[in-house]
Amino acid sequence: MATVMNDTTNAVFIPTIVAQLALGRFANYMNLAKTVSRDFDWTPATFGKVIQVPKRGTVSANSKSAGSNVQEQAPTGTNVSVTLDQHWEVTLMIDDVTDVLENQNTLMGYAEDSAIALAEKVESKLAQLHPSVTSTITFDATSATTQENSFLKVRERLVMNKVPKTERMYAYLHPTVVTKLLQIDRFTRADAYGKAGIIAEGALGRIGGIDVFESQMVETSGSPVAYHNLIYTRNALVLAGRPLPSVPNGYGAVSEVVVDPNINFGLRVTSSYDAKAQAIQVTLDVLFGIALIDDRRIVELEST
Repeated sequence: MATVMNDTTNAVFIPTIVAQLALGRFANYMNLAKTVSRDFDWTPATFGKVIQVPKRGTVSANSKSAGSNVQEQAPTGTNVSVTLDQHWEVTLMIDDVTDVLENQNTLMGYAEDSAIALAEKVESKLAQLHPSVTSTITFDATSATTQENSFLKVRERLVMNKVPKTERMYAYLHPTVVTKLLQIDRFTRADAYGKAGIIAEGALGRIGGIDVFESQMVETSGSPVAYHNLIYTRNALVLAGRPLPSVPNGYGAVSEVVVDPNINFGLRVTSSYDAKAQAIQVTLDVLFGIALIDDRRIVELEST
């Protein structure tokens, strides 16, 4: 007798399919999370665990004369404690598993929507570290000249803080700031800016050696509203993630843990049957912690 595909046989495929579909969208949706330092290993962890992220000690160059010995250095490294206190989930109820599997557009849509919701939480939590930043420059929107000068002052501050030239600088800007910068003629003219397609794509690339990202997740406060834009290098902030443990066999659920090697971040998908709802329950969840590592490498650009 031929095997008929039904909800019972199809349900086991849900975690794997959803996890793979969600993972791609999860990584692609991020800006801030992709450009900060990340700490990850494959050891499963639970909520509240404290991990230690290493921070390098300083070294110096010493003068050496002929016949003299080198001056040995033992840089004193430190650890930054990061608590895995961010556990976020999205749970879906699926009445007809077979119907959802047959309609791949529906399944892909749910997986992508769930991934975006989780990615937004990771982004927003990193952005909420702005109160720990001690260096702030006000964005003067009076004119195109003052706007550009405000942006360049941030770059100057990072250089004066002796941020190594090898470290790429990033700007995490609210749309209100990007809109103003797009109105500056030389940032939209290909002959002046050096890149075509700025007007067509409505995006900024690199200004003064700083890669610009636009995000609605920039933190706000007060009235009138102040936007806490961030300009930083990778080693300013850390996103520490750990994979959540898989559900053991025989416990009434099936799970899949996937990790994106490009962002070193884990995502778990768990599927089980909810007897009360009489439907398949699918949960996507992530576990992570965040911290400021080096205040020299980040400046807040406050705009209104």
